[in-house]
Amino acid sequence: MNIENQTAHDMYRQLTVGDVCDILTGVKIADILIHVSPDPDAVGSAFALRGIMEKLGCDARVICADEASEMLNFLTQGIKISAEPREGASLITVDVASPDQLGHLWGMASGRILLMLDHHGTGQPFADGIIEPNVSATGEIIFKIAREFLRRGAFESLPKHIYTAIYASISGDTGSFRHSSTTAETHKIAAELLELGADARLCARKIHEEKPLSMIKAQKVAIDNIMLTEDGKFAAAVVSRDKREAAGLAYADFSEISDLMRSISGVLVGASIREVDTEGEWRVSMRSVEPFDCSRICARFGGGGHKQAAGCMIVADSAASAFELIRSSVMDEIKNCEGYAATGGEIQGM
Repeated sequence: MNIENQTAHDMYRQLTVGDVCDILTGVKIADILIHVSPDPDAVGSAFALRGIMEKLGCDARVICADEASEMLNFLTQGIKISAEPREGASLITVDVASPDQLGHLWGMASGRILLMLDHHGTGQPFADGIIEPNVSATGEIIFKIAREFLRRGAFESLPKHIYTAIYASISGDTGSFRHSSTTAETHKIAAELLELGADARLCARKIHEEKPLSMIKAQKVAIDNIMLTEDGKFAAAVVSRDKREAAGLAYADFSEISDLMRSISGVLVGASIREVDTEGEWRVSMRSVEPFDCSRICARFGGGGHKQAAGCMIVADSAASAFELIRSSVMDEIKNCEGYAATGGEIQGM
């Protein structure tokens, strides 16, 4: 397992799906925590797990330090994501690679987390659970849990919206099955989800096609605030809280800006660097093309994620300082990338 903080990993048990099902069977009140700037995998996996636990007779809620984008409302069945965990609830994290990704919730969750369910290869484990870097999305883990409960006869069936939520998590994290994390097993699971009633067309439309007007406006603000290295290999949209508020936009409206930065021709690593509501704190969301590993960059700042998609938090006193802090680490990674050097500066497949 490619977990950089091996000491932290050794502190906690890697459980089987059967172990997790045994534990969940005894939980009566659960709060499912997801990462800040929640994406389809986080929201889809969490609400699928919530539905499974409700079938087990558990009172379960989904908790996040941030509001989710309205484009993900189709996954919540009209149920609001709560802002704080409940006293006495068992805490389960879904799609959270490190404490940093819980935002301010880590302060109250530390030491209380019953299970950690995640698929990121770089991060900081903080509880017993399942970490499977070789699966495309946390949704694949949730599907295995659902399948095991069905095999045990814990319930006869699950509603179709749970399978749609799992499908959405996989479709979101694989870029509609385009990313290198997509495996033969991913396609097999997707096919099984479709047979069980998952609405693939709805997922495609809501995740990959439609965007609220506010997110389109956020793209304009991001484009107006692009910072580029001289060689054009790293591009970042650096948006301060003041600029975001002046545009009348929410923090969540900028959730897809890192993908926009990576789409610029010649860019090897793209990022959004957004100041959060606390002055001087910036959330970095990063995307890269192969063979560049942006999770290694984010791990330097206590974050984590995948090779081509990762995030972290940094502290900087200005937009220029925030960009320079990340630029330095990005350029080090590009310079030291063996796969890039071996091809004489050429990207395979481009």
